[in-house]
Amino acid sequence: MSDEMQIESIYQVKKILLDSHYQVRPIDQKVPKLLQGLLIGELFAKLVRMNEGEYHRLLKRHMTLTLMAFSQEYMAKITKEVITTTDVRLDSPEALTKAIATWPILVVAKLIGIKVVDPELFLTQITLFSAAIVQPHDQKVVLLGNDALIALYEMLLPAKGPLKQTFMDVCAESSLIDESTVNDNLLGLFFQTLDGTSGLIAAMLKHLLSESSLSSKALLNWSLQHHAPIKNTKRFRGKEMLILPLQFKENALPFGSGRHECPGQFWAKTIAITIVEYLRALPIEKCWLLKSRYKTSPNAQVLEFYS
Repeated sequence: MSDEMQIESIYQVKKILLDSHYQVRPIDQKVPKLLQGLLIGELFAKLVRMNEGEYHRLLKRHMTLTLMAFSQEYMAKITKEVITTTDVRLDSPEALTKAIATWPILVVAKLIGIKVVDPELFLTQITLFSAAIVQPHDQKVVLLGNDALIALYEMLLPAKGPLKQTFMDVCAESSLIDESTVNDNLLGLFFQTLDGTSGLIAAMLKHLLSESSLSSKALLNWSLQHHAPIKNTKRFRGKEMLILPLQFKENALPFGSGRHECPGQFWAKTIAITIVEYLRALPIEKCWLLKSRYKTSPNAQVLEFYS
């Protein structure tokens, strides 16, 4: 059941996001029904994004410390390496859309230590997994996402990259966080990265059509305020659900606010700027950016370019 409260300003949204009475899950259903009993349900229950209380506070702190251990310069360097060493086509608007979705998740994979043999298949697996988290009330979507998650786990478990090792080291001090929780939240980074970062890149490229003289940083700042990739978020008070807009006419909360504000926002910004600067330097065909439509999503506004 949705709450009938009228949301009229970004300040009202901030107030709700700071209010501990509003939580990320219904009080009587911490894991969506269709996910229960599946591997993806076990993962959902451990995600920092889906929890509250002391467990969330500790895990969020450890995740933040982990992500902050990687400098902006290092993240830009890894992003450039991924772009220049990955066999990704750039010969059409559709290929561009696929590239800007693939590169960010490959950056995360490289840092975790996941060896991606087939980038296109990997993108499909991440897309299916993420869809099940975002649309947990569609049985077909959930089952496909669970199958994709099983394959992702097989790639994750032997990984020994710097991101995985740093996260494990940081979490070692807490008895509440075990290795399976670390692994689940590393996979959760893909869910957070997929639409959030690719949507940001696409918005920057679209704005480039009308503002070609802007720096990539200025394009980023405009996109964050006028075309936030995540357009809404849910909160629950008891069994009542409230859908909070994150985009308003003149400003936005592109990374949320309060205790669930995205801890990886500087990763998203750095990856987005690095990719946009690479594409501007090629340069890509401006005509590829003329036609765009929104990806089907209940909570994201991600532009897809097409012929």
